Amino acid sequence: MTNQHIGSSLDDLLEETGELAEANAAALKRVTEWEKNSHKMNAEDPSDADHPSTD
Repeated sequence: MTNQHIGSSLDDLLEETGELAEANAAALKRVTEWEKNSHKMNAEDPSDADHPSTD
């Protein structure tokens, strides 16, 4: 007996179960929020606590 899922991808599994579109939408939302927060942090003062001085 061979396993039909050996070598298949997560995308294949999600497509097979009908969850691929939902997973892609959730991933896009998370990346968009991450990018928004990343740009916000870059616009802040670089001398904040997250960036300690090396003096």
